[in-house]
Amino acid sequence: MKKIFTAAAMFITALTSFAQDLTQVITEKPDGKEYVLYGKTSGCTEFWGQMFPYELDGSATSAVFAEDGTVYLYNPISGYNAKTWIKGKLDPENNIVTFTLPQTIEKEEILDENGTAYTDYIIGYKMSYSEELSTYLVTPADQELQYTWDGKELKMLDDQFIGIASPDGSWHGIGDKAQAYNVMEDKTVAPKDENNVISYMMKYNTKENIEATQPIFVKVEGEDVYVKGMSKSVSGAWIKGKLNGENVTFAGKQYLGIDTDMASHNYFMPLDKDTPKESVTLSFNTTDMTMTTSELLTINYGKNTVKTLEYFSEPMFFPWEDPKQAPAAPVIKECNPENGDYSSFTFSLPMKTEDGIYLDAQKLYYNIYYDDELFTFTTSPYATFDKDMTDVPYDYTDQDYFITKAGNDRIIYTFKKGFKKLGVQCFYLDGENKLKSKMAEWSNPTGIENVAAEDGTVTWTDISGRAVNKPANGIFIKTVKNTDGTTTVSKHVFK
Repeated sequence: MKKIFTAAAMFITALTSFAQDLTQVITEKPDGKEYVLYGKTSGCTEFWGQMFPYELDGSATSAVFAEDGTVYLYNPISGYNAKTWIKGKLDPENNIVTFTLPQTIEKEEILDENGTAYTDYIIGYKMSYSEELSTYLVTPADQELQYTWDGKELKMLDDQFIGIASPDGSWHGIGDKAQAYNVMEDKTVAPKDENNVISYMMKYNTKENIEATQPIFVKVEGEDVYVKGMSKSVSGAWIKGKLNGENVTFAGKQYLGIDTDMASHNYFMPLDKDTPKESVTLSFNTTDMTMTTSELLTINYGKNTVKTLEYFSEPMFFPWEDPKQAPAAPVIKECNPENGDYSSFTFSLPMKTEDGIYLDAQKLYYNIYYDDELFTFTTSPYATFDKDMTDVPYDYTDQDYFITKAGNDRIIYTFKKGFKKLGVQCFYLDGENKLKSKMAEWSNPTGIENVAAEDGTVTWTDISGRAVNKPANGIFIKTVKNTDGTTTVSKHVFK
């Protein structure tokens, strides 16, 4: 409860210090003329007391200009996807847009350690760097963030910094020091219509050299070859190639659209190692209609620098028809029914039928059973889940908290302990029909849980292996020396 009172007091102080209503956040797009913008930005993040600079080319945002001169800017900090707007004013004589800060860019109802709900506010402030304290601080006397606007570019004036902080001004460790947003001019491509579209499967190797697949669609219009579905991040995006005999050539840096999760403009980009290529040519087999290349294809954040979001090495495109069959059974590789505060297990999840036919991974799910009872990841205590989840999608990961994805392998941590039997079953979703695999099962060979006692020798490290005195907010590894001479290693999530 002390935490709530402290936060409330800080918030009241902030309210009395500035004229703006910091309880409000703009989540809906305002009325006015919208300009979709392509951003080149730079800023920094703070982690464990160290500053890490970043530069982004291709950040996606928008500016809305209302008739009364009010200006709204979406995602005012390029490295923080708040999906909200701040409000400013245009001086038409000087072509200066001024955003008077602080303004709230995010608020969230969360629970404290006692389960009591309170509202957490994330505030956008103009800040300056303190050499003495080696961090950014709010500058109360100067909260006017200014940009130039010439109808084509919205550019932050020099020597400014916008960061996010608590209501009391405590910096959250991320902010922009330079922003140049240009009106977006690149256009997406698409066939004239989607009649006679052919279903294909793309088989490729991931960055970790693990085989993967995903369904795509191909449409041929004369010499033009269109491919849809390479990018999962921009749904429905097409790329366009040119057919020439037994080859199809695709130009590089084709615009795909906006990735709303990354707040980025995404592009199709073939690479030669880390260097963008002007084009890539795929061999086209007129007999079986396959397209192949030994090159590397990627989906990239922006078009001027290499920042790979999706990776396809040595892809092969082949016609594919959904078999509408059950997948092969998963394989449980390892199970630890007692792992500190958790149990953990690793299993392999197939993408094929028992006959070896590829399946659409987006229709694949799996279920977990403890002692023959169906298990559900609930939002409490599994706080990384936005909703309760029983049917887990093939590609799902909660950023490596409770589910870690490694190729076709899944590493699962749960709070279930002392069970005698573990089961995993996957299924292929055909409409509302679940085509279920055989059950994979593990049984405790002894029925004896780990009862080794701790002798008080406990060490903590973060996921990078650095020693930590007191873990807080994140994933940490606990190593315990037991009285029987054994060592227990467990993963813990602190929120």
